[in-house]
Amino acid sequence: MPWKKALLVDVVMNAASALVGYFVFPWVGLAWEFTGGSAIEKLTGWGTFNVLGWAATCAIAVFLSTGIETLVVRLVFRFAITKRRFWAITLANLGSTAIAFVSMVRHPPNV
Repeated sequence: MPWKKALLVDVVMNAASALVGYFVFPWVGLAWEFTGGSAIEKLTGWGTFNVLGWAATCAIAVFLSTGIETLVVRLVFRFAITKRRFWAITLANLGSTAIAFVSMVRHPPNV
């Protein structure tokens, strides 16, 4: 694929992920809190902000972003999503999510 087309695909899929994620992620976070988060708290006695909850939140963010982006690539650009493409997008999302996670751990917001 020519680099200009690859750049267009990347910008469009990431913009769609950011736009959809802006509205969807808070609801997914609430759903996690009332299901998995509550289950972890009952099983372990830990509060909401624990290592399992953070790991699950990162995994949810990675795969939700990947889902949105692969849909855009498949539906808008008509590219087949092979296992290789799926895992390449997932790995890229893992990288950006890891950067966000580390920045939150190193510089937590003052609330």
